[in-house]
Order: sequence, then structure tokens, then C-alpha cells
Amino acid sequence: MDGAGCSAGAAVNARSGARARLRVGVTLVGCVVIAAADAYAGDVRLGNVRAGDSAHLASNASPVSGTALSGRDHDVHVSVSRVAVEGSEIFWRIRCFADDLELALRQHIRDSTFAFARSRSDIADSLVLGYTKNHLQLSADGVPLAVRLIRSGTEADESGEQVRWYVLSFSAPAPPESLRIRHAMLFDVYRDQQNLVTLMHSATNRRLPLYFTAGNDIAQTVTFDKP
Repeated sequence: MDGAGCSAGAAVNARSGARARLRVGVTLVGCVVIAAADAYAGDVRLGNVRAGDSAHLASNASPVSGTALSGRDHDVHVSVSRVAVEGSEIFWRIRCFADDLELALRQHIRDSTFAFARSRSDIADSLVLGYTKNHLQLSADGVPLAVRLIRSGTEADESGEQVRWYVLSFSAPAPPESLRIRHAMLFDVYRDQQNLVTLMHSATNRRLPLYFTAGNDIAQTVTFDKP
């Protein structure tokens, strides 16, 4: 792994007043980041997801609709992702606070009036996909991969805050021996943005933690041993 922001240890417990927003613990040991997230009630903790179990990426969420977006600022700006590498297919599930992503899309499309609550889901998904293409890039063995958005939804965390989730997919020409990942989503909005990723490789039964920060927008490379 190269370019993994590895300068200091951090622990964050984001709260808005007495209301918990997203509890994320991050421990940096050299260049290895061990991330534990309890993102919402009923979800499967990252540490309990089995390597290669891509079904969790698509089925863990129970979308919640009809509630208003939160407009309050976050104490900590963070996204949490789980990535499953299944043969030549790669499935990526990302969760982030809805108002953070909404702000990023307003800047991306130069429309200060954009709001998820006032947009059709297909239009909003198209905007998110366009934004994702600019800020999340994967290459398998040196070959850039196209991203597809296959599922999306909105849910409420335990304090009632709105969270957006997306399931993305990538297809490699063959089962990759290495992946190069640039994850800069929301870096254009917040200088303290942190993107936590747990990558699960089914062929080798490995789970790898990755940590991306706005102050160190550098792609990271992960190499897989042959099974």
C-alpha cells in the first residue's frame, strides 16, 4: 500500500449536542488503519462482515423515506465504505451524511438550490454518479475501471440524521492481482473529510483497511497474493 496518510493517530466521536451522529473509531499503526464503525442500528459492523460477502453490500440497508434532511454542521466529516472483490467483479457500498453529499452536488452542478428531497431519485442518482466518476477511481492491474451505480437509498441513523447510501460496481477484465484506489469524495467540500474503507478479497479471504484524508489526496495500491 502506498500513499496511505499515516502521520498520526486519531479517535473521533462525532456528536451534535447530545445526539450521536456517526460513531467511528480510527487507530493508525504506522501505515495500517484499523477502522471500527457502528454506523446505524441494525447494521453489521465492519469487523463482522465476512470476506467476499458482497450480499451485505446490497442488502444491509432498509431505506427510510419521507424525512427531512438535516442542515446542521457535522463535528466530523466522514464516509464509511465496504468493498468486496469477488473474482473480476468489485462491489462498493458507501455511506455518508446526506447534507454533506448534497452540498458537494450543489457545487458540482453549480446549482445552490439542489436538494435530495426535491429531486427525483433517478435524476439524483445520475448526479451522484457523475460526481463519483470525478472523485472515486479504481484501476485493476493498471486498467481504469468504469463505475456503475446499481442501488441507492436514504436511511436515518440512531439520532434521526439522514444518511445516503450507494452500491457501486466495477468490472475488471480478470480477477485483479492489484487495485489502485483514489477516494476523494467530499474532499472538495471539507478540508477535514475522512473516508474509511474496508476492502474484502474473497479469493484470499483478506480484509484490508484503507484510510483517505482530504489533506493527502493520493491513490493507494493494494496487492493480492494468489490463492
